[in-house]
Amino acid sequence: MQQILGLLLPKKAHVNDIIKRTGLPKAKVFEANDFLAKAHIANRIQDKKEHKQKIFVELTDLGLKIAGLLKSLDDFETIYKNYAKSKENNFQSKSHLSPEVRKNVLLNNGWRINEIEDFERDFDYVKDFEIDSLNLLLEFLVKIYGIFLLRFNLNLHAKEYIAKLVSDKIAFYIQKKFDKIIPTKDHTKSCECCGHDMSSQILRRNKINELNLENGNLFFDIIHNYVYLMIGNRFIGNETRKILSCLFDAMEVPKEYMRQKIEEQKKSLGSNDSDEIDKRLLSFYENLLNRL
Repeated sequence: MQQILGLLLPKKAHVNDIIKRTGLPKAKVFEANDFLAKAHIANRIQDKKEHKQKIFVELTDLGLKIAGLLKSLDDFETIYKNYAKSKENNFQSKSHLSPEVRKNVLLNNGWRINEIEDFERDFDYVKDFEIDSLNLLLEFLVKIYGIFLLRFNLNLHAKEYIAKLVSDKIAFYIQKKFDKIIPTKDHTKSCECCGHDMSSQILRRNKINELNLENGNLFFDIIHNYVYLMIGNRFIGNETRKILSCLFDAMEVPKEYMRQKIEEQKKSLGSNDSDEIDKRLLSFYENLLNRL
């Protein structure tokens, strides 16, 4: 399907041209064209200026947007691979060297002194941007389905196709993101007793803690935004607290982090005439701690 959309992006094409240029079986092309027509992603048209009998396939406005999105993602993937290659050649492969050896290697590679002095800082920026660009793309993909719904009057076929397209891309880039942040066994040390890769284990454990803390921060941001709904609203507050409790159970919030939140909440109470909502929020936090 994506091959056909990419082929049709510049201009309409005849079915035989689609078969020839994509290399797809004839039956697959006809099946795909039928679906594209049902989803109003492409139309079958007759252009008598080009041929009296030939039927051409042409993208609709919706089809043009989908094909454009796919092209942008393909372009991103190509450039992202080049970025990763440049990171490896210029930074990653030199990062394990001692400062003195690295300086000599980089000087031989044409680096300036100020660039060598900024190596560690710039390498951190390079790694952070590699992940943050994926985070930005994932945020965009989460919203793009809604943008399509708002912009076009999608039928069921189009909704299902775009939903699957977006969810597949999200899954792909989530995997790519975690391939980047999960530490490899490069330049690590093994335990002399058991042979386990100790530095990799430590890095993985630290990364798990970091991700859990990020989840915890997101969780408490939501509580902060909806505290009056969950505590102060007697019509739906109970259901709100139950939803938050279920989300909390799905996370692995560290106990120490939870205890810290409880202490912060206790300090905010102050005197005996503290707001009733703050007291009930403290009770909710203590119940969450007991769930761990």
